[in-house]
Amino acid sequence: MKGFVQILELIAVILAVVVAMSVFFPGFLYNNKWSQANLLLNGRDLILTMDRTGNLYNFSFSKNDLQTFFRSSTPSTNIISWSEVEGTFKDKLIIACNCSNDAFNQISSWFGPQSQFIVNGRNVAVQMCQTNLDKINSCPDGLNPKHTSDVLIIWGYKDLTSYSTQLNQFISGGNGIVEVVDFNQSSWVDSTQNSIFGLQYVDNNHKTAVDYDYFPRKPDNSSDIIYGPYKYFFNVPFPENTSSSVPSFQIEGNISSCATSAYPGFFTLNSTGYGFWICNSTSVYFDTNNNAKADVIVSAKQNFIINSTVFTLSYIVFPKAIGIKFNPPYIFADFLVNQKPPGSPPGNAWGTYYATELAPIDGNVKRILLNGSINRGQEKDVPVVILNNTNGKTAWMADFSDNGYSDDEKHLFFSLVLWASNKRPVAVLAPNLQVGYLTSYININNTDVFEVYRLGLGLGYAY
Repeated sequence: MKGFVQILELIAVILAVVVAMSVFFPGFLYNNKWSQANLLLNGRDLILTMDRTGNLYNFSFSKNDLQTFFRSSTPSTNIISWSEVEGTFKDKLIIACNCSNDAFNQISSWFGPQSQFIVNGRNVAVQMCQTNLDKINSCPDGLNPKHTSDVLIIWGYKDLTSYSTQLNQFISGGNGIVEVVDFNQSSWVDSTQNSIFGLQYVDNNHKTAVDYDYFPRKPDNSSDIIYGPYKYFFNVPFPENTSSSVPSFQIEGNISSCATSAYPGFFTLNSTGYGFWICNSTSVYFDTNNNAKADVIVSAKQNFIINSTVFTLSYIVFPKAIGIKFNPPYIFADFLVNQKPPGSPPGNAWGTYYATELAPIDGNVKRILLNGSINRGQEKDVPVVILNNTNGKTAWMADFSDNGYSDDEKHLFFSLVLWASNKRPVAVLAPNLQVGYLTSYININNTDVFEVYRLGLGLGYAY
């Protein structure tokens, strides 16, 4: 019996020692994070593979191509991917327009066939919807509900004093506003025009008509406020559709004839239409002297000259459209002209011109993108386009619809819309994740316009 008790006491001592050891010398459990590290390594490898194979730019903006590439490269079914792009205009540009039905239809027709344009070889879709200013329409995209309006267009005069809150909320999300309006009365330049667009009325009492509109300067650097719209105007190709109203194809001079049917269109500069005919996927004929006959043959990436101005044929979408790039310098016919309505009081009119004049409210003339020349390019010329980025990107542009719509004016407007549009990240693939890691990569494309953007490729586990 005594021996049994001693055994029990020994067991108790051993248990006490074991418990004490576990308290004073706890065990170590090593957990590696290989699964997380594997996500990061795979993300880097996928981006480098896309880059080295020349597919990075296209995959950055194509949901389907990115998904196909990912699945073929990463067969593991429990890893899912997403991506986001920041710093450039998106693969779909969504525009809310506070405008009349006529203006809405006109603007919609300017974006090439099937409501899209081509830049740096990629198709950028355009979706438009009309909106009031009480509640700005988000223009929801059925394929991606999170992708809402990127820019607001206000066409024609509106008293904006009661919409200041809505407009400020809109631009606070990274969106921009472009307004196209002639201010025919000083009272129209209200407090919202002062604060959001940075405009003030200046009564200089000019009595001389504007001769032409011009860019008063080149941007100083990439942080200059005019850098974006100036770069887009002179580098993004303007989409020009074919049209049945162009005269039948004829040629003059010593040039060869198109061997197939020619698809016609008009390139309109300063209210003058210059015919073109798409011959095939590599050649376009242009009438550069406005006599309804083709006098030059131009291939893609080649230059041609109209009225001493150099243009570049950027691309051909046979047989629907072409893309034309403007080259500096460029002079516009004046679009400050505004015909006085019959029977209206004289007011501030100079014949067919209104004397109401705008200027940057802070006196910063570097915010002026375009001037109307009264003094032949001197300091006292009249602003035609004024930019602002105090709280968000906004632009005022004089109404250029008085004498019809020329393509150079459309393209300037188009450049402002691109500049003001939201360029914050938007997810191409949007999964629900338990854990995920994002790999960022800076990429550049300079086919048409110098485009710098950040691609974020994320990989994660759903469970």
